[in-house]
Amino acid sequence: MNVDAYILIGGSSKRFGSDKATFLLDGTMLAERSAKVADTASLGSRITFVAARAGQFVAIDERRMIFDVRRGYGAIGAVYTALMDATTEWTFVLACDLPFVSPLFIKHLRSYADGGDAAVPVQIDGHWQPLCAFYRTEPCRTAFETALIADGRVPSLRSVIDTLDTRVVTFEEYSWFADAAKLLRNVNTPAELTFE
Repeated sequence: MNVDAYILIGGSSKRFGSDKATFLLDGTMLAERSAKVADTASLGSRITFVAARAGQFVAIDERRMIFDVRRGYGAIGAVYTALMDATTEWTFVLACDLPFVSPLFIKHLRSYADGGDAAVPVQIDGHWQPLCAFYRTEPCRTAFETALIADGRVPSLRSVIDTLDTRVVTFEEYSWFADAAKLLRNVNTPAELTFE
């Protein structure tokens, strides 16, 4: 399965205090780290950064960068931008503030993306994590566009995913991974990068 992968780097990072995407963890920017993880997972196609707007970042790791086609919609706008840009049957998205995701976990998640419209993992706390997920490009593109133009409000990612044929990957289905509880930890402050 050939997959276009997108690293989401356009968040406002208000709680973090600086742009998460360019924060250095072990000498590597979080954006670059996420791209390398996706590379190592051998998804088979291009890896592109999705920023909120032109000029938000200079080139990162010399990779292609695109910008939100609907500004001000946050994460759902970034996923929609990825889906609009993708040329493969499946689209993988990964937010750069999920720095503990591993290539092996991505490969495991990919194994659930053989049917339906999406494969979305569940964190240890029971919350879905749609910013490390596989989306079948065409039906998801249509679903996201419909939701974004429905009534002018910003819908939740979960509300859109609930309209799709989604394979929910429970924590129990990957709990055997080393550091499984940490894999989908969303980092909102620098201190959370040292989570044990």
